[in-house]
Amino acid sequence: MNFRTAYKVCDTIARATGVVYRRAWRQWVYAIAIIGFAFVGQKYGINGVAIGVAFGITLNYLLMTQLTISLLEINWLDVAKIYGRHLINAFGTGIVLIFSLIGLLFLNVSDLLILIALGGTTAIIGLVFITFKTLFLSQDSKSLEMVFNNLMQKMPTSKNQK
Repeated sequence: MNFRTAYKVCDTIARATGVVYRRAWRQWVYAIAIIGFAFVGQKYGINGVAIGVAFGITLNYLLMTQLTISLLEINWLDVAKIYGRHLINAFGTGIVLIFSLIGLLFLNVSDLLILIALGGTTAIIGLVFITFKTLFLSQDSKSLEMVFNNLMQKMPTSKNQK
């Protein structure tokens, strides 16, 4: 899901900066990859097709991210640093949820109660992230500001603007 969301953002940046031809060949590669990977995966059933589509989406993410990186004049290390911070947060959240699930299964509670408890635990973790955003998210606001300023410099200007 992350790759699909990320390439949608990259697609928006590509459209906003007017690089439709550089974007177009990537879209063709994406379409061919989805069809090709799904075709290859079909001999393994629906799971094979799903894995093939996932590979196609991942390829499109990499292609569109590369385009965005070239437009914003950043590098893969900058992207990796952003993902790294969030992977640490996601890993910590996952550990808390797994231990919560194990505890609830040990107590032999109903599935509905497990769903409600894990949803509540996730909400509490989200509130902690929001409450202590300077600890968890402070670098992102600086990164987003840099990317936004860089993007605004790349935007094509209209001849009708004064």
